Amino acid sequence: MPVENIKNLFAKLHDYGPQGKEWVAQIISRVITADKIIANREKKYLQALFDPAITGITMSPQDILGKAMNDAIKGILELPAPPCRFDPEIQQDLVSCLLEICVCDKDFHKTEIEFVKSVCQILEMDEDASHHLIKLAVASVKPQNLDKLIPHFTVDQRYWIAGVTLKLIGADERIDNNEIVYLQDIYKMVENPVHMIASIRDSESTEQDFWSLLPEVTFEQDHVFKILEYLMAIAGADGHVDEPELKLVSAAANRLNAPEDMVHKMLGIWQKSMAL
Repeated sequence: MPVENIKNLFAKLHDYGPQGKEWVAQIISRVITADKIIANREKKYLQALFDPAITGITMSPQDILGKAMNDAIKGILELPAPPCRFDPEIQQDLVSCLLEICVCDKDFHKTEIEFVKSVCQILEMDEDASHHLIKLAVASVKPQNLDKLIPHFTVDQRYWIAGVTLKLIGADERIDNNEIVYLQDIYKMVENPVHMIASIRDSESTEQDFWSLLPEVTFEQDHVFKILEYLMAIAGADGHVDEPELKLVSAAANRLNAPEDMVHKMLGIWQKSMAL
């Protein structure tokens, strides 16, 4: 995946010339060295980055990587100004690539987060897009929860969220270790989930409509994004997203009456953040 993503990014940079490509290479090198250590998983990105057949970069890898490591050691935070204005798609692809590198070791250091935020600012990237992208990347390595919101939900609302959570965990017909924490959340939302579990299991064998098992509910608009973010984190907890999970999250978004443009943006960012 590192080679494919780097290759796709630099293919889109063709029209930006050598300066555009070299600037992006510097930024990627800076995020790799942000914590002053080059992890084994990050070396794959460096190999792809400095393969002329993939990126077309002619600048010496030693010059780019050496400066990046030197800046990291000295604590230099200032970024070189981009040589041009990149279009929004390339901005999002670049930031997605940076976040992919940040979480490839299943961790996300504060220095890396601050660096990515700085890149978003210097790119003059849409604030909502960058904010959601970073939050979803964090969610991919850090379990999300609704603990602060649960007390504000009605019994029916909690049952609805717990039902979708349970269905989502089993959507790919396996339970990953990283999904267990979300199973525990169900017990926080529903006093006795045994009946719910049995109902969902029975509906799958009889092809009964899953949504008919859940109460009709509405949520405050401020809570809708948090709920979708939570569901997306569950779907991506095992490191990838299957088609049944994607369909279920999309259906849940529709049931939540989330604004269509917001859902489209969130799902697009989410899929990029999950392409790790």
